[in-house]
Amino acid sequence: MKTSPSALLVLAAALCLDHALSSAADHPLPEGSNRPQDIIIDFPQPFPVGEKQISTSVVLRTVEFKYAPAPAPAVVNLAPGSGLKLSLPFDDSVVQSVRWIKDGKVLPAAGKTYEVASMTPEQSGNYSANLTKTDFTGVAFEQVMVRVETPARQRLLNLSMRATIGPANRFVIGGFVVSPSAGKLVENKLILIRAIGPSLAAYGVGDPLADPEVHLFRQDGSEVSPPIVIAIYPGPFDGIPAKVGAFPIPAGTKDVSTVFFVSAGVYSARVLSAGGGSGTVLLEIYEVPE
Repeated sequence: MKTSPSALLVLAAALCLDHALSSAADHPLPEGSNRPQDIIIDFPQPFPVGEKQISTSVVLRTVEFKYAPAPAPAVVNLAPGSGLKLSLPFDDSVVQSVRWIKDGKVLPAAGKTYEVASMTPEQSGNYSANLTKTDFTGVAFEQVMVRVETPARQRLLNLSMRATIGPANRFVIGGFVVSPSAGKLVENKLILIRAIGPSLAAYGVGDPLADPEVHLFRQDGSEVSPPIVIAIYPGPFDGIPAKVGAFPIPAGTKDVSTVFFVSAGVYSARVLSAGGGSGTVLLEIYEVPE
């Protein structure tokens, strides 16, 4: 069976968890310590912890009632469809009974492990447990806040790269992907692409490219044209560089600042010298917010 990188990551975390548990048992904190003794996992964990078909294991920490106020619940973020396993750090031989609790209500579960194969958003909440040992002493455990939600889409707002164009390296190429937006039949994304050459001299670059030129290509090799050159068609476009946080370039230079309307797909921006010259150029690609 082929194991995914995510599964290996969870397996490694489980191995570290077992080691942490044994270390905590072998080396208890001194009396009067200012934190719970059974530190198993440091929280909060990265979002999201769980993936579909992957189970996230969490060992609950015991509560020491001398602490006031109670520590904030540890947070576990899961994607819908991922698994969850909560367990208590006690050997079966000393456990008489366990009560699992979610949001103040007792769950229909017994044993020192509470496991759900596929979590849903409705199962989000605060989980905890009470344990009775065979000597009839009780043990309480800290709450764990479980949040089950679809991660928000991450957006990369801009890319930039600086390189030297010359006989051995005629182009600077920057690639990017435009993903379709939810609910849109046709994507029409506004992209700002700049090739900064002459203005680099003001920033201490000794060999700026004198005449940069920008071309944008689709994945199939066809060129996206024509671009909207802001210096030629200012109108509603001249405020775009400031809107996306791009540094200003002086009017009248041969720096190139262009706007493209693109649909969802894979693209590559190519910068070259219009006259075949050499020099340093800065390629910038920005997504323009709607």
